[in-house]
Order: sequence, then structure tokens, then C-alpha cells
Amino acid sequence: MNSKSESLVAAVLTGGASRRMGRSKHDLRLEDGRRMIELMVEVCLQVTPRVVICGPQDVLPDRTHVEDRIPDQGPLGALDALLASGLGERYLVVPCDMPALVADDLRRLAEHPGELVTFRTPDGGPTASLPMLISDALAETISARLASTDRSLHGLLRTTAAARTDGPPSERLLNINTPEEWAAWSGSRRDD
Repeated sequence: MNSKSESLVAAVLTGGASRRMGRSKHDLRLEDGRRMIELMVEVCLQVTPRVVICGPQDVLPDRTHVEDRIPDQGPLGALDALLASGLGERYLVVPCDMPALVADDLRRLAEHPGELVTFRTPDGGPTASLPMLISDALAETISARLASTDRSLHGLLRTTAAARTDGPPSERLLNINTPEEWAAWSGSRRDD
């Protein structure tokens, strides 16, 4: 393994409130019985053996967890805690609610030399904020952003020199946020 892959840690974000879904998205069950969080961890393990959970300790309790240093700050709070954790030098940050992602998508991010890398969307639409690759060199930038009035990932990407790499087809970047999106995605899987 090269040093770039040895310093890479994949982090699956699970701490969201899931208001639109009405229940925890990471616990949604696939047709084969696996939970969505298990699927996301499996995809990450194809890229790096070092996978952690950013969120509550009861989500896959046998895995290493990183808890927010400042509660209720959304994904930026998770990035702040992750970069301060010292677990790695580069972090592949993946939401728990993108079940169509494949390992090759994540490898493209992981292999990019940039300190902050996201996908360029194939249709020219807005840049996807997640998944992303982020370096621990941006820890101070994230902490400062967390102290600002704009704590959004899109705000971070607007104000930081983020690199873009070609993204997968847009259907693989689908976030599952509502019961209707989950039903549509689950139904499409049965048709394959």
C-alpha cells in the first residue's frame, strides 16, 4: 500500500436528524436485509480498511466512532471532529444515505491529490458537496467556518479552493431523504 492509501480514513456520516424521512436513514433495510449503514461501510471498505462512523455510538457500536466536539452543527461539525481526531491525514467523507455509490466512485476521490475534492456533476448542475475527500490540513479552515454564520458544506465549497473530479452518473449521487425517495430507489433495485 502506498502512503496515500495508508493515511486514508473513510468516515460515514450518520448524525443527521432525518426530519424529512421521519426515521433514521442509516437504519433503512435493503431487500437483502442489510441496513443502509452496512451497505455504505461495505463500499468504503473496498477503498480503505479504515472506516469510522461519525455519529451516535449505537450505530455499528463495534466500529470506531467520532463524535462532534460541538453538538448540533450538522456535517460541518462532523468534519471538525473528524479532522481533529488524528485518525488519518486524508478523509473520504460519505453520507449514510447514498446507497447507489460504488467503490470506483469513491476511489476517484481518494486518488485525487487535492486537499478538498468533490465531484463535478455530469449534467453541469450544482457540484455535489458529498461525498468528498478532505485533508487534515484544512482543520483550522473548518473550525473557523464552524464559528461563522454559514456552516453549510456548500458555503465551505464556495469559499475554499476545492478541486473537482469527474463525478459518476447523477443517479449514483442520489441522497435518500424522504420515504418517497426510498420507495422509488428500492423499487428501481427490484427491476434490475
